[in-house]
Amino acid sequence: MSTFDPTNLVNTAKADINAGINTRLDKLTADLKAAIQPAPTPTPSGGYVYDDFKYVETFKVGQKSNNGKWITDFVGQGFAKTDGNGLIISPASTTLDIYGGSAQVRSTSQFGDCAFDV
Repeated sequence: MSTFDPTNLVNTAKADINAGINTRLDKLTADLKAAIQPAPTPTPSGGYVYDDFKYVETFKVGQKSNNGKWITDFVGQGFAKTDGNGLIISPASTTLDIYGGSAQVRSTSQFGDCAFDV
């Protein structure tokens, strides 16, 4: 007849519990590592914000530029134009309206999840 050994029973239970916990921890660790991996760098689709401005044009508020790359939002009673050498933005406002003293020409391209090289 065998004798009851509570120490052996407790040690067996601890081993079973630890094995289950370790299995769960290994899975959680693998899941966390997979979740924090950086997303692959997307391949550029050609939507670069670049223009050499080697053309002459006066931008009009609310309209796209002739090449379709830019749109002028406001110029504060001034102007936005190219002179063949670059973009010139001059708000030239002296009033206290909401656009006074500011001008904005922005790209018509839309971007998301970008990586920029400097």
